[in-house]
Amino acid sequence: MTAPASPGSDRATQLYTAAVDLFMANGYRDVDVAEIAAAAGASHGTFYNYFRNKRDVLTAIQATTEAQIIAAVSAPDGVPPPSTRDEFVDQVRDRIACAIAYFVENAEFMAFVTLTAAGVDDDALAATLTTHQRAAERFTRLFEHGREHGWVHPDLDLDVAGQATVSAIITSVLPALVDGADNVDVEEATALCAKYLLNGMRGLADPR
Repeated sequence: MTAPASPGSDRATQLYTAAVDLFMANGYRDVDVAEIAAAAGASHGTFYNYFRNKRDVLTAIQATTEAQIIAAVSAPDGVPPPSTRDEFVDQVRDRIACAIAYFVENAEFMAFVTLTAAGVDDDALAATLTTHQRAAERFTRLFEHGREHGWVHPDLDLDVAGQATVSAIITSVLPALVDGADNVDVEEATALCAKYLLNGMRGLADPR
């Protein structure tokens, strides 16, 4: 399986994709630049026209993945903020569903990004935590909108609620990351995750 998206020119894309495949197959530390270049059908020197080293590729992988995760937990273009409680519940559920689906549909790749890449060094761990925080902020903003309209309990810490939502999503998809995509049903995981989170906000109707 290759990464769900990759950066830049055709040659950069080939190098990026080759690196992802090798990292997933052999482990990040056991892959060198020469192997990446050969797998992409490029010369060793050509690699350095696009990336400084293999660590630079990992940075690109994490940046690309962050952009995709943030897109998954954000409102789609053209979708207005919810104007009713039911719309609010639906939007929370839809964003959770999109995030869970992204992880499950790219389970092998996301296992590498989440469970392996984050442990490469301190910067990789920091990038992973930053992605989680930015995703949590998207939920926090939605919850703030809900509280302004009386759909969320006024005493709820919305920063914590956003972080809890991301944690619940990660917990929901862990079986897919560890044992394969077949171990998580997206619809069922979404329903359980949304019910747990929305009921915890108090004052919301049962999220069905």
